[in-house]
Amino acid sequence: MLYSENIKISNKGIVFSDKHGSKISIKEAFRRAFIRFYNWGLDFKLMLLRWVGNIPFYFIRNTFYRLAGLKIGKGSTIHMGANFFQPKNQC
Repeated sequence: MLYSENIKISNKGIVFSDKHGSKISIKEAFRRAFIRFYNWGLDFKLMLLRWVGNIPFYFIRNTFYRLAGLKIGKGSTIHMGANFFQPKNQC
């Protein structure tokens, strides 16, 4: 029985393979799936920060940026439209 190109189920059990067709362990398959979902979560967070960057009030933007993990110095402002690629420990 074939569920996916990379997941095959037979009488012997489940066999995972990578995109090149090489067999991988179930532990490695779950590790790769976790990394993929984690990266989707980070991309979603960055998308939200880009939307926040268009809010015209700096104190609201700064509040959201601080919640996302940015360290903003006293008296510093971040202009509208700023993009961040790794928001933790920036500024």
